[in-house]
Amino acid sequence: GNPALGTTNPGYVSATANDPALIAWMFERIGYRAKEDQFVVDAVVSGNLFSLPGGDAGFAVGAQYRNVGYQAKPLNNLEDRKLNPCPLPGDFSCSAQTGPLIFIGQQEHVNASQNVRAVFAELNLPVIDSINLQGAVRYEDYGGGVGSTINPKLTGRWEVADFLTVRGSVGTTFR
Repeated sequence: GNPALGTTNPGYVSATANDPALIAWMFERIGYRAKEDQFVVDAVVSGNLFSLPGGDAGFAVGAQYRNVGYQAKPLNNLEDRKLNPCPLPGDFSCSAQTGPLIFIGQQEHVNASQNVRAVFAELNLPVIDSINLQGAVRYEDYGGGVGSTINPKLTGRWEVADFLTVRGSVGTTFR
């Protein structure tokens, strides 16, 4: 039938309809269930250092600890590379491990975590009312085979007139 138009198929014979088990077999539920947990602790100390014509120079220093956990598993055995690596379910002798659902691909169980430690410092300098400069640096240690990184950043803001402000920044990042 066609539920949208409310019509029926004149050639439909219920005795030759596909078994619901066959239809369920043809439409496997695929994908994977994933879960990510994050635990973050921050500690920051900030304040003013001295006065400038544009206002008080401010600073901030701090540290951070992050733990990220990630788990994922396939929704069914046909896409699980460890259980069915070959196109024929149960076969482990193939050279190209595409799995029974060849065009969908294979999934693997994942259970990973990462601890990241960081320290940072920031400085805000309101040089005069129309010029503000900021500087920052951040060190992060990802541990394991990833390593660590130091990323500085400098920014500036110049209010040329009430209707025109020029801003710029330069820095590095790690991904």
